[in-house]
Formats: sequence, structure tokens, C-alpha cells
Amino acid sequence: FDIKPATDNQPYFSQFLQWKTIPLLANLFGNQSVPFFEVGYLLLYLTFIQIIILAIVLIVLPLFKIGFKGNDKLRTFLFFSGLGLGYMFIEIILIQRFTLYFGNVIYAAALVVCLMLVSSGFGSLVTQKITPKPYRIFLIVSIIIISFIIYALFLSGWLRTTIGFSLTVKIILSFIWIAPPAFFMGMPFPLGLKMLSAKNEKQIPWSWGINGVFSVVSAVLATIIAVELGFVWVMVFAIVAYLMVMVSNVKRD
Repeated sequence: FDIKPATDNQPYFSQFLQWKTIPLLANLFGNQSVPFFEVGYLLLYLTFIQIIILAIVLIVLPLFKIGFKGNDKLRTFLFFSGLGLGYMFIEIILIQRFTLYFGNVIYAAALVVCLMLVSSGFGSLVTQKITPKPYRIFLIVSIIIISFIIYALFLSGWLRTTIGFSLTVKIILSFIWIAPPAFFMGMPFPLGLKMLSAKNEKQIPWSWGINGVFSVVSAVLATIIAVELGFVWVMVFAIVAYLMVMVSNVKRD
């Protein structure tokens, strides 16, 4: 069994099962091995499989009717899948961090989701005034990645320092920490669509579909990574996802 103590990085004290020992438990105890399983984690993996199947059936399969045409298909895939993965990974991380901060998962989820959606919406709105150029997307994604690195290095310390403040002050501080990066996170998607409309307009439905699939799947995937490896690795994969966006954008240039 996994008897490591739970930490803020892996706050799952009931996850004591090691997957490699499942065959051994089954051989030793047969049907009586069921109590050794944490059902919630098994349901998590079943949910992940279910979401993948539904995403493919409801989002991807209908797109085959119009075909995936045009050039730079791999770059389009990397760009929009990276945005879907990275955005949701960061959202899940922030909900976990601010749950510890507020001591209430409802407050944390409501605040993080609201701030990210509103701030990203303003970022998307601003792109109406921006001509989509590869170097501009590169700059925006660079700001996002730097923000993630700052989060990884300093966010936990900031939260510990201010955890005793009043609820009102903590909400204001949360706005300061979350809104600026989320503002820039709302920009790459509409700018990418603008670039596609000028070069590969037929790929626009696929870009929506790819982003939708990975946005849906990544919410459960982030939880699985957090359980198995910790939230630090969720942050690492979020950075890798936006690096995918950056690389695919450089190729476009």
C-alpha cells in the first residue's frame, strides 16, 4: 500500500492503493479484495474513459462529414489542443490552491471560475482591436508561461502569508493574482481563429472541435495527474501545453 502522508501537493489521504499491487490483491483475496479499493478513484478513471468516448462521438465524428482540409493540420492540432489543455489545467490548480486559502471549495471554485471566465472574456474582447500576427501570439503566450512559472515559485508563499486576512481582502488579492494572467489566456484562441480564417478557413470547425475535446477531457485528466503525481506536475504539463501553442505558432510564421 501507498502509506506516504498526504501533502498540499497530493491532498488525497484515502488514496492508499498502488496500481501495481492490484493483481496481487486479487490473487490473495479474490472477491474479498474489493474493500481495499477506493471506489472514488476507480470512478475517476471510468469517468475519464467515458468522457473521451462521448467527446469523440459528439464532437469529433460529426466533423468528419466536412473533412479536415488545408495545410498545417498538425500545427492546428497542437495550437488548439494546447490551449484547451493548458487553460483547464491551470483552472484546476487554482481551484485546489484557493480551496486551501478560503477553507471552502465552493468559495474557491466560484471565485476562480468567475475571475478566469470574466478576465478571459475581456482578453478575447480586446483581440477585436489586434491584428493577428505570429509574433504577437508568441508574445502573449510567453507572458502566460512566465505567469505560470511565477505561480509555481511564489503563489503558495503568497497564500500562506495572507491566509489570515479577512474574506474581503482575500477576494481582492485573489483578483490581483488571477485576473491578469487569465486576461492574456483569453487572447490566443480568437487570434488563432483569425489567422485560420485568413489561411485555412476550412479548419475553423476542426479548431473548435479540437479545443472542445481537450477542454472537456483535461478537467478529469488534471485530477488524475494530481492524484498520481501531484499538482506540481499538473502545472508542469500546463506549461508544456502552452509551449506546444508557442511552437506551433512559430512554425506558422
